Amino acid sequence: MNNDIPKLIKDRIDLKALTYDYCNSCVEILKNGKISEVSISQSTQVSIVTNFGLVTGDMIKPFEDNEKELDVSTKLTSVIYEKTVELRNEHIQKLIDNNPDVALINDSSILLLSNVTITPFGNPSNKFNLQNFCIFTSEILGFTFGELNQG
Repeated sequence: MNNDIPKLIKDRIDLKALTYDYCNSCVEILKNGKISEVSISQSTQVSIVTNFGLVTGDMIKPFEDNEKELDVSTKLTSVIYEKTVELRNEHIQKLIDNNPDVALINDSSILLLSNVTITPFGNPSNKFNLQNFCIFTSEILGFTFGELNQG
């Protein structure tokens, strides 16, 4: 397995992905009661607002969640995600080796989610439930947290 990350990717930070990650961490800290006198409901979730609807799920960090117990489907998705990123990075490095002036376009990060519900704005009663979902951060308009009103 080649873990070399091309400089073109390694030296960038996706602000949307980083902010979403830290918001998830803050919500988990509050749900677990790690701050005295401050708590929130265990059913509180962070939801991503996109142009097409609301996306809610559990964030997975494939390169970091190795000790976390994942169900078979999520583990498979995580392995496919890791391999996809590895092969993509190898290909980008070959492109850079052939042309040092190469530039990426559409270079947003990807968030991997499990236990996903997509609620389209056009028809909120027609929810999509997915075991796993990869969303490009370019689709994120913002995010919110709280208990979802299913009514």
